[in-house]
Amino acid sequence: MTRRVAWVDMAKGLGMLLIILAHAPLAEKLSRYIYSFHVPLFFLLSGYLYRDVGNATLLQFLKNKFGKLGIPYLWFALINFIILYIFQALSDEATLSIPKSFVGTFLGLRSLNWSPHLGPLWFIPCLFLTELVIFLISRNSSLHSKKTAVIVFIISVLGIIYNKTIHIPLAYSLDAVPFALVFFYGGCLFAKFEHRFWEYLDTPVAFVGLGILSLALGIFNKTVNIFWSMYGNPAIYFIAAFLGIYLVIYVARSLPEVRFLEYIGKNAIVFLALHQIFLFGIFSAVVQRAGLPQDGNIERTLTGIVYTVSAVGLLIPINELIKHYMPFLLGTRYLPRPITQVNR
Repeated sequence: MTRRVAWVDMAKGLGMLLIILAHAPLAEKLSRYIYSFHVPLFFLLSGYLYRDVGNATLLQFLKNKFGKLGIPYLWFALINFIILYIFQALSDEATLSIPKSFVGTFLGLRSLNWSPHLGPLWFIPCLFLTELVIFLISRNSSLHSKKTAVIVFIISVLGIIYNKTIHIPLAYSLDAVPFALVFFYGGCLFAKFEHRFWEYLDTPVAFVGLGILSLALGIFNKTVNIFWSMYGNPAIYFIAAFLGIYLVIYVARSLPEVRFLEYIGKNAIVFLALHQIFLFGIFSAVVQRAGLPQDGNIERTLTGIVYTVSAVGLLIPINELIKHYMPFLLGTRYLPRPITQVNR
């Protein structure tokens, strides 16, 4: 079983707030900076919590992950489809194709033509495949062995080459897996060498210095958006992402226990799934009808903050409703027994 660590939940909470904010109207440079690291943060934290699964078979692994990731993905994809279908029907913009959306959902396509209802749900199949790759690589060797590290490196290089040459999004975000793998495996290594890492970087001086570098690289790089397979300069992308991740984790470790952030982190999947298609669709319609100014960076950022605060406020009772009355949406009733995990 994975460890429940307070600062991890708080880091997830901070990260989810950044994801929601980045999906809202926002100043261009601020949006670019947040996009440089907010999704990689979740891949790294997932890797931090990942453990070798001992002698588990591939079928056991797939059943376990399908219960935790696959079931929520399918349910929330259906919910978002219904919501988007209703929105379009009310606005006389019925462009949503049921057959295409069905195919797009089951193939996990990042496409506004095939799966506009998925929104940020693309992350779930990508994480599923990333964990599967790590499971397959480390089955016959240690998770932290040189062999595993070399294979991860080779896959990431091939992914960069594919992105720079062919640049076509693949089913289940397979084209994004090589990039996600770098952060996920980075989280695995961070879990092993955490104490040594903080011996050098657990200081305000390091935080400020690397924070300035993170901001500079995040803004200097071209716009990053994994959904659209946009990474800019790969070297700058990875450095900026790891620096941004460091800043979030540093803050999460330095803060006293904040129940609000922990709550969002523990229930991140609901906040991820429902904020953009559902709530932001409503907010956007309200803003347009009210004729609120959206031209300047300050106006857009203030609107984005209102979007974020409102979305979180509404999603908390929705999350409680799901947990208590519809837990099957989270795969609770479908979870098989946890795989016995063994540290190697």
